[in-house]
Amino acid sequence: MYYLAGGTKEDLLASRKELFGTTVYTLRGYATMLKDVLDQNNYCVFGNLTSIDDNKHLLNTVVNV
Repeated sequence: MYYLAGGTKEDLLASRKELFGTTVYTLRGYATMLKDVLDQNNYCVFGNLTSIDDNKHLLNTVVNV
């Protein structure tokens, strides 16, 4: 099943460990960068096709990746 995501079980476990190891201090380390991005009024959203399609009136551009 891991091949569907383009990786190995080890890749998945490493990502999971990193995700669950995230702390509020980790996130605060990105505060300046995130503020700079938000100040440009550019947003990127991920979601399923139905949710994005239902809300596409809120978006300027929808790109299917």
